[in-house]
Amino acid sequence: LMLLTLGISGGWYVLWMQDRTSRMLTLNVASIRAAEELELHVRETRYELDRYLLSNHRDHLQNAAQRKEDLMHWLEEAQKLAATPEEQVHISQIRGGLDQFFKELEQTIQESTPHRQHIEQSVKPILTDLVLPHARGYLDLNETEVETSSHENLAMSHRLAWALVLLGTSGAVAGLLAGCAVFRGSPPFTVEMKFSLRDVA
Repeated sequence: LMLLTLGISGGWYVLWMQDRTSRMLTLNVASIRAAEELELHVRETRYELDRYLLSNHRDHLQNAAQRKEDLMHWLEEAQKLAATPEEQVHISQIRGGLDQFFKELEQTIQESTPHRQHIEQSVKPILTDLVLPHARGYLDLNETEVETSSHENLAMSHRLAWALVLLGTSGAVAGLLAGCAVFRGSPPFTVEMKFSLRDVA
């Protein structure tokens, strides 16, 4: 009965571990994608500012402003998936930085002649020094969680394998001991042979 209970418990644990691993991987993969997309769009927005600083064409400022919708979309996705206080801190800093950036950018676009110095020293650094580091930090957290989860699952698998080996060995030993006990409790097995000397001769 004890071996049966252990076997059922081990099977249930395997199913639970597989379900937990599947859910964690799904969540972390989605978080990593949101973080990568967010970082990519931030870099592309900063690239448009760099192109403006090189060419002085206002179209590049408009292109940077038009990336707001994509950035906010991936920020919302990342916030939905942020499951730890550390992730929430990064999301909060990213949101605050983007709000400040687009406010400064819109004011700059409305000017008849945008000041290059203001863009280079005040607008662009919001992305470089505030938004990007926190976007990278959010991505690093999720990559670390995936790696940690992988190591934990590997360790669990090893412990479970040893437990199943022990369970199988215990079952074999228990069966052997039960067989010995039955054999010792049985009456001697004898065979009575009747024959005559004439038959032998």
